[in-house]
Amino acid sequence: DVQNYIDRFQEVARMEMKKYLIPASIKLAQGIAESHAGMSREATEGNNHFGDAMQVMAYTTAWENWRAHSVLLQRSYPELFEGSTSYEAWAKGLKKAGYSKDRNYDRKLIEIIEAYDLARFDR
Repeated sequence: DVQNYIDRFQEVARMEMKKYLIPASIKLAQGIAESHAGMSREATEGNNHFGDAMQVMAYTTAWENWRAHSVLLQRSYPELFEGSTSYEAWAKGLKKAGYSKDRNYDRKLIEIIEAYDLARFDR
């Protein structure tokens, strides 16, 4: 399931990285973690791949949700865009900014990125 998700969304993640400067590895890891690799009810029924942060509306397409999530990160967490572009810094920054209630959110993202070598999409 995870590899299928990566195959399906790697280009979207790269496009979002080019437009919004969010590491593709972070976007992919967030999508994998928050949508259970696209298998959650929110993802399958409402195209919501980013969980609680994006539950305010239903999305026509997954791409629409990915774009809305990038805009949310840019508007709500501007401090993330001021520092390092490394996935480690972003994961820790998301935790510090309070993006997730999960106290281990940063470690979860880093583990996913390293397990699936998602950093290769940041190049």
